[in-house]
Amino acid sequence: MMTIVSFLGYTFFPLSEAGYAGTFQDKMHIVVTIMVVLFTIAALILFTIGFFKTEKLKYLGIISVCTFLLLLTGSMLMNILPKEYFGIAERISVYSIVIYTGILSFWMYKYI
Repeated sequence: MMTIVSFLGYTFFPLSEAGYAGTFQDKMHIVVTIMVVLFTIAALILFTIGFFKTEKLKYLGIISVCTFLLLLTGSMLMNILPKEYFGIAERISVYSIVIYTGILSFWMYKYI
C-alpha cells in the first residue's frame, strides 16, 4: 500500500517548486506524505513481529528494528537541525526504507 500510495500520490500531487505554498496540490502532498509514513510504520511493525516469530528469520527482525530506529532518528533530526540541513534528515529516513526494501528483495531473490 505504501508504494502504491507513494507512486500515485506523489505523481498527482508533487510539492510546488517554491516549496509549501498552501495550494490544494501542496495540501494533498502533505496528506499523501502522512499516509505513506503511516503505511511504512505499520509495515515495519508487522515485518518485525513476523520475523521475530520465525526462528530462522530473527536477523531480519533485527534489521527491521534498526530500520525503524533510523526512520525515527531521521524524523527527530528534522525537528532539531536547522532548515538548511532538513534534506539530510529526510534522506536518512527515506534511504533507510529504500535499503531495507533492497535487503528484503535480495533475501527473497536468494531464498525463495
